[in-house]
Amino acid sequence: MASQLKVNSEFLRGLEQFNQQEFYDCHETLEDVWRHDESSEREMIQGIIQIAVGYYHCLRGNRAGAEKLLNRGLYRIKKFENSCDYLDIGRLAKDVSANIEEIEQTPNSICPSLKLPTIEVLTD
Repeated sequence: MASQLKVNSEFLRGLEQFNQQEFYDCHETLEDVWRHDESSEREMIQGIIQIAVGYYHCLRGNRAGAEKLLNRGLYRIKKFENSCDYLDIGRLAKDVSANIEEIEQTPNSICPSLKLPTIEVLTD
């Protein structure tokens, strides 16, 4: 089994960008982290990237792109709900699921006004 993701300053910067709704920058930062990561949590990073791009699309009015990428990212991060002990992946998954549901239930809106989630870094 591959080692755990090395939580470094670039990874934390990407999470901070996500939390500040700087989704394009988050995508760029975390893509560099993902590209060099060889841990078993590489797919989780990819899921966070896809969720960031999904919200980026939503904020730019691309409903189809938002829905597609939010679903793809959610699928990936849900695999880590019970195994990631340094990020609250469970809460992120719940919040993204609620946003996807809201998008699906608001057909006349390009992208409804969503309560955008944050990614909580857990401490000991």
